[in-house]
Amino acid sequence: MGASFVAHVLFLLWFFATTFSFFCKAESNVTCNEKDKQALLNFKQGLSDPSKNLSSWSDQEDCSRWDRVVYDNKTGRVTELHLSDSRLGGEISGSLLQLEHLNLLDLSGNDFNCTPIPTFLGSMASLTHLDLGYSNFSGHIPHQLGNLSNLRHLNLGGNYYLYADNFHWISNLSSIQYLDLSNSKHQSEVGWLQIMSKIPLGSQLQTFDAFSYIGNPQLCGNPLPKNCTIGEESQNRTPIGKTEEDSNNSNFYIGMGVGFAVGFWTVCGVLFFNRTWRHAYFKFFDDMKDCIYVATVLNVNWLLEKLRSCHL
Repeated sequence: MGASFVAHVLFLLWFFATTFSFFCKAESNVTCNEKDKQALLNFKQGLSDPSKNLSSWSDQEDCSRWDRVVYDNKTGRVTELHLSDSRLGGEISGSLLQLEHLNLLDLSGNDFNCTPIPTFLGSMASLTHLDLGYSNFSGHIPHQLGNLSNLRHLNLGGNYYLYADNFHWISNLSSIQYLDLSNSKHQSEVGWLQIMSKIPLGSQLQTFDAFSYIGNPQLCGNPLPKNCTIGEESQNRTPIGKTEEDSNNSNFYIGMGVGFAVGFWTVCGVLFFNRTWRHAYFKFFDDMKDCIYVATVLNVNWLLEKLRSCHL
């Protein structure tokens, strides 16, 4: 009876272990989607890769094993391309549009030799992270980027030959959390930020000086003193024309002045109204004066005696 029970338990353990390993193996054998693989190979053909960072991108290898490529092992679709600082150049192929599940595209730190940012990037609706910073792009920032309603991170900073004729497209980036347009040139447009109403939180727009927003009375939020919510406290706001450092300095001097006044009048008030403490205070200073005087006279006399003995 006991041996039969043990045998049944061992059989069940073997069955569950075999079943679990079968499902794990089946899941791990999900290969990279063939459509995505061909799209990446076409994308590679348009690029120059002098450092051979994309050497693993081969037709003989499944793209799940390629460097700098992240794919979903359940669906086999490519979700991320981490191509930063790869010394890439050349042309960005429109085959990227076939990567329908691509969430992250990082091409920062490369050199695309003053080519324009491709407008088709604005049609990659699944993108949540687009980083083209410091990659030597030029020309105007395509308004089509405003179609990326799921985009949370957009970095175009460090491209010194980029320029923007307007920023109306930014108002469509409803999910944006980080925005970097540093070092790009912005053509003047009266009230161009009125369309935004609220400056996005946690974005590069909050690093601009407050003077950049003059002439846009409908704007609210940091770094402006105008609150976006009625009744919201205006603490941590910096007035236009002042920096946060100026505000901190003002608070420091005010605090120092108040502290000095309180301390001074606390001591003087006690001495003025309490006769015993006043007498003790002045007696203490008289005793200290006498002590210093006696010590000085003794030391001077001792020094003079030493000098006389040296001459003798």
